[in-house]
Amino acid sequence: MTDPIIWYTRWMGDIDTQVIFNYHCPGGFDSELAFSRASRRFQPVDDALAPDFLFFDSHKKIKASCRDAFQIVDAVLVCSPAFRDVLTRFDIGSSRLYEVPIYRDATKKPSDLPPHYVLRVTEAKPGTFVPEESVNIRRPRDPITQELRSPDLPFLAVEDKDQLAVRAEAAQGVDLWYDPAIAERLFLSDRLVQAIEEVGLKSRALRFMRAKIV
Repeated sequence: MTDPIIWYTRWMGDIDTQVIFNYHCPGGFDSELAFSRASRRFQPVDDALAPDFLFFDSHKKIKASCRDAFQIVDAVLVCSPAFRDVLTRFDIGSSRLYEVPIYRDATKKPSDLPPHYVLRVTEAKPGTFVPEESVNIRRPRDPITQELRSPDLPFLAVEDKDQLAVRAEAAQGVDLWYDPAIAERLFLSDRLVQAIEEVGLKSRALRFMRAKIV
């Protein structure tokens, strides 16, 4: 029997996928802080806390290398309308997409960019990642003492040179997910990756690495 194919992306850990836009949440600073923490930890968040618009910060446009997928401040993930259309054809489980207009500033001065979508990945498949069969990963250490931190913390990639191994059974179920055992990595089914490539989506965030099946 042929092994399934599972892909992963370094979208969240690659600074070249960043477009420095900011975001606004209806509840103000406290909501933005709660949303930021939840985004970095893949935690669900109440819809009332989700951003209601983005606005220019250091960047005033979307780089060509980030056309269809990028991250903004606080590692918030953003999709183009075309990418959103693909994702809605697949099972993303509990993950959510929030439509957000993009303004020139926080006063909502209009821009020439169409609405985009904030992607909140909250669907987990624990046990996907196999650390003992993966390459260029490490346990987090204290930056001063270099002592190993809690074993409950997720593994980290070494300089984006990671080569991840996964269990074959992880291919079953949803098409987009994370594993709490590895930081800043999203996993995708082969059928989702094929659909992304078929419609010609372009972005450094959508450069996929094929995981080793064990």
